Amino acid sequence: MNSSSAMTLTIPSGLPIGFNISLYQIVSGEITIVGSGTTVKNRLLRFKTAGLDAGVGVICTAANIFYVTGDLKK
Repeated sequence: MNSSSAMTLTIPSGLPIGFNISLYQIVSGEITIVGSGTTVKNRLLRFKTAGLDAGVGVICTAANIFYVTGDLKK
């Protein structure tokens, strides 16, 4: 994602199990990952990219359950 302003990626319900996406913060605008009708999980409760060039993966492991992993901050 390429924006100098902060952005929010909203994960909608209804995506298939196995759906996955990779995100990269290309410039200064951090990306916050949230759910809409979904549960978004991370072991350390981190859902924002950590900074410039941060990479993040999102995967659906069960109906409307998503895990976020990668270069994240609280």
